Amino acid sequence: MCQGQLSGIVCTKTLCCATIGRAWGHPCEQCPAQPHPCRRGFIPNIRSGACQDVDECQAVPNLCAGGTCINTVGSYECKCPAGHRQSETSHKCEDIDECTTIPGVCDGGECSNTASSYVCTCPRGYVSSTDGTRCVDQRVGTCFSALANGRCAAELNGQYTKMQCCCDTGRCWALVQIPEMCPVRGSDEFRRLCIVGVAQGHGLPNGYPNAHFPNGNGNGNGNGYNYNGYKYPAVPNGNGNGGIGGNGGSFGGNGGSFGGNGGGHQRIGSVSVNESIDVCKHFTNLCLNGRCIPTLQSYRCECNMGYRQDVRGECIDVDECVSNPCVNGDCVNTPGGYQCKCHEGYQGTPTKQACMDIDECIVNGVMCRNGRCVNTEGSFQCICNAGFELTPDGKNCMDHDECATTNMCLNGMCINEDGSFKCICKPGFALAPNGRYCTDIDECLTPGICMNGRCLNSEGSFRCECPPGLAIDVDGRVCVDTHMRTTCYGAIKMGTCSRPFPGAVTKSECCCANAEHGFGEPCNPCPSRNSAEFQAVCSSGIGITADGRDINECALDPDICQNGICENLRGSYRCICNIGYESDTSGKNCVDINECNVNRLLCDNGLCRNTPGSYTCSCPKGFIFKPESETCEDINECDSSPCINGACRNVAGSFNCECTHGSKLDSTNTICVDSMKSTCWLTIQDNRCEVNINGATLKSECCSTLGAAWGSPCDPCEIDTACSRGFARMKGLVCEDINECEVFPGVCTNGRCVNTQGSFRCDCVEGLSLDSTGTHVCGYAQRAVLPEVARG
Repeated sequence: MCQGQLSGIVCTKTLCCATIGRAWGHPCEQCPAQPHPCRRGFIPNIRSGACQDVDECQAVPNLCAGGTCINTVGSYECKCPAGHRQSETSHKCEDIDECTTIPGVCDGGECSNTASSYVCTCPRGYVSSTDGTRCVDQRVGTCFSALANGRCAAELNGQYTKMQCCCDTGRCWALVQIPEMCPVRGSDEFRRLCIVGVAQGHGLPNGYPNAHFPNGNGNGNGNGYNYNGYKYPAVPNGNGNGGIGGNGGSFGGNGGSFGGNGGGHQRIGSVSVNESIDVCKHFTNLCLNGRCIPTLQSYRCECNMGYRQDVRGECIDVDECVSNPCVNGDCVNTPGGYQCKCHEGYQGTPTKQACMDIDECIVNGVMCRNGRCVNTEGSFQCICNAGFELTPDGKNCMDHDECATTNMCLNGMCINEDGSFKCICKPGFALAPNGRYCTDIDECLTPGICMNGRCLNSEGSFRCECPPGLAIDVDGRVCVDTHMRTTCYGAIKMGTCSRPFPGAVTKSECCCANAEHGFGEPCNPCPSRNSAEFQAVCSSGIGITADGRDINECALDPDICQNGICENLRGSYRCICNIGYESDTSGKNCVDINECNVNRLLCDNGLCRNTPGSYTCSCPKGFIFKPESETCEDINECDSSPCINGACRNVAGSFNCECTHGSKLDSTNTICVDSMKSTCWLTIQDNRCEVNINGATLKSECCSTLGAAWGSPCDPCEIDTACSRGFARMKGLVCEDINECEVFPGVCTNGRCVNTQGSFRCDCVEGLSLDSTGTHVCGYAQRAVLPEVARG
């Protein structure tokens, strides 16, 4: 939770968090941890990004309101009026409540705070100072003039006020039994008691019982008295006896006289106390610059930090500078501490008790231009970029003129640049790796230089030496053909020349026709098309000799146009391809035409296979290739009447046989055979079927033997003209005899049926004979006549 909002102060988040803020905004958000990117009191420069000091007095409105704001490096300081100090929460100059902040204020009186100050209301026995800020103790007690082992000793006679005791020779003063130490000579408490108090003329308390002063000269009157140069006020209603040594006058009022001549210290009267007193509580100045700790009937002092006890037991300042605590600075001792006055290049810590290095690279903003600032102990160092050197004051880097160096850019020209230089080399020279001089280029190391010859390097140049038969070209970099003739090779495989051409040709006739050829004995690859030698040998271009003649590629290479005929052209050639081939994009090769891809309808209903220069079709079963349509066409199997006793139906790639009612296909699926048995009728009378034979028969067995009609309802029999009576095509095209004895059991009544080819007969038992038909019934002499079976 954010607390301590600063009223009347509005600023940006960057300035808030870089100066006095810990959080910012509504709702508030915590400031990032320092440094971010700079530590508190600094912000990055908009241009350079370096951390620079923030002037809090200008950046934060109303800072140190009521006082004067002074900017410092990385911080600020508030100078507040007297009685005011800067608030840690509001950062304004606010009134100091001395009553709560000053220990022992008013010395036992009641403190009332006022603007820039305070006033004291004093109890009985105290009188207020003229400015009302202190209660001066006017009580009298015992005075001790020495300390022994940290305890008060050498009690003086008589009764003294604390001022009378401690401002003279006293070291301790006791109002009752337990004494308190007098303030250290020269301390603020001592000056307040002995100098400021006397000057303000504090009165004495009621009564000075047996009061006597040490040796001195005094005079008195009704308004007061003088003692050793100090003026004391009149004693009101005092009763006193005795005198002070020396010449003195009388005290006014009802008091005794301070006169006569006397010498030495007189005894101060004693006061008895019957109760235990916490002297540390009642006498707050017992241990100046220390802490009073009460003990049984006494007390002891523990000194504050920066103080130590002297032989009197008083807390005196420790001179810390003796131990030289200020490294990189001069030590200045202060009451209870010390401060360091830092040397150049150092600044004091917030406590001002140590010196820390100033990071000049941050504090001074832009430092070490054209270089890098490196902080060092008490100073800084500029590390200059390459090509720069320190300025005389060592705070920046300036350009170094490398060209002024002797022999810089040897074999070239030196050009100075800001922070660097460059060398422009002469022709035939190249820049050395360090960039500081030019070295000779060995042109002989360049691939292809002095092709077919020997390269000789020279300072800044080179020259070519050519063997017999070759001559240097116009630019002096290649040894070229001088019309010597030898073998030209059509291919080079794995570094070996192959396919030699017939006859002998020049190098330009061979290599200018095709840079992939090989030439010479022994054979060497022709120069590549982008090489300098190729440009020299084939100066007129591809297909033209060095002297400008056309190269007849068709005559040079007999196999140049495989699967076609070569036609020579000026500077080139082309291939006229055979049927089934076509030329490629270059026109110099014949490639096979894939007819199967070109015409997707080829070999329709079949499989097209490409062959060099042509194609083949593979037709499936039931199809046949037709050259005129270049497709696989369906074969009509029904043209050969493959279906027996049924109808043929042609389908793509095959056929189906369909049988009539009562028949079905056999295992070959080409023959229809009877499959249904029904009633066989012997006669048809007036379109009615009459006289059926017991049992069911196949239609073919019924109609080819005894039957005139078949089925229920009956249908007249259709005579198969292919077979005689008594025969039928039961399993195909062959007419087979029908065994009537098996088909018609009981056909021979009272007799035995015997099958014959195309018919049957009845053999009667003894005593019986056939009826008048002679075929069916065996009986006695008088026999019934059976109707004649229609034989269709």
